[in-house]
Amino acid sequence: MVASNEAGRELRVGGGEIARMHRHTWELIHKFIVWVPSALITGYFFLLEIASSASNPIAKAWSDNQWVMLAAMTKAAYVLPWASVLLGLWIVVVLWSARQMRETAKLKSDPTHQARGLVVMIIERIRTVLGLRAVARVTASVETKVSRAGAIANERIPLLDLRNLAIGAGWPTDHQDAKWLDFTKALRQSAVDGLLNVWGRQNSSDVDELVANEPLLLIDKSHWIAFEIDTISMCSANKNLNVRTYNMRAHDWGKRDSYRDLHVSNGQAEQWLKNLPFRKGGASDE
Repeated sequence: MVASNEAGRELRVGGGEIARMHRHTWELIHKFIVWVPSALITGYFFLLEIASSASNPIAKAWSDNQWVMLAAMTKAAYVLPWASVLLGLWIVVVLWSARQMRETAKLKSDPTHQARGLVVMIIERIRTVLGLRAVARVTASVETKVSRAGAIANERIPLLDLRNLAIGAGWPTDHQDAKWLDFTKALRQSAVDGLLNVWGRQNSSDVDELVANEPLLLIDKSHWIAFEIDTISMCSANKNLNVRTYNMRAHDWGKRDSYRDLHVSNGQAEQWLKNLPFRKGGASDE
């Protein structure tokens, strides 16, 4: 019984809300269509009276300047047919709006409209809840992607950092030492074997700023078949952007197909250095 009374109250509330909204809307429309045309028609005939009175000083001043054409257009023989049409349309609209207001007044006691109001209310609440959940899902997805992007960025270190790690692990401080040639050869082979991931920016321009704007791409294994790391640039560069790959058998060293600003996997670099058989020496010593 309590549930039934509660449901009935919800129906009345929903239907009452719709009825009030409709009634308020039609009251505004009724006021607009009653007062605005009334004011326009009253003003119109007031101007017509002024224009048709020759003894009126305002009419005289009107006819002496740029209002002459407007005064001529307001002659009664020209205006009355249009005024009649306007008045007829206004009466029709007033009657129609009054009928709509009467129909709206019935909504409050109509069970069908009460049920419709309740359904609308429930749907709106469901949409609100679903909308909040959708926002939460999108926010979580964005946070996950940002977190993943940060993790990927932390996985990469510049090749010059790997060079410094190698020096700390026992490689010579003299960058002209031939052991560094062994180092770059081993790095190239490890990239082909998939033991060390290498990223770089496509060498798309001679302008450093434009190359720096290129995204870091994971270099495919096939690139290392023809290209190798420029040992001289790796040993002498002060900026990682100048560390590059090159093809010594191609015209202009395969410049447009090469990569610059080389990076390696941070997670693989330390273990890779430990596993190098010539960590404190090299093939050049043999």
